[in-house]
Amino acid sequence: MSEIHFIDVTNRDTVQASRIKLSKLQKTMVNIYLGEMGIYQSEFAFPYVKHEQNYVRANLELEEMGAMRSLILEGWCRAVVSDVAEAITAGVKHLNPHFPYQMLSADRVPMVQYLQKGSELEEPNG
Repeated sequence: MSEIHFIDVTNRDTVQASRIKLSKLQKTMVNIYLGEMGIYQSEFAFPYVKHEQNYVRANLELEEMGAMRSLILEGWCRAVVSDVAEAITAGVKHLNPHFPYQMLSADRVPMVQYLQKGSELEEPNG
């Protein structure tokens, strides 16, 4: 049987919307409530941004503790090696990389070259 998965972008979109500001605690509570509602996934942060990383790590720890039930926390980033590396360093396992519009043309060669750069990343274990 097919399943429908709801992916929430409240925490990402509130950062981009005018006159809507949520504190880190409020964003965390949104994630907890989404988990209680049975939402599949939350696009919860920009994990490559330094000032977001404490919030990211705290929410990932709460996720591991089961505070968000089965909710998957997913980070949004540009499909740039440095952004992906920062997100991985912050502990994010699920990413939504954004590709520039220019790469989504009929000519896929630039996108393939762009993706191949990502294979240069290593696990951040030191």
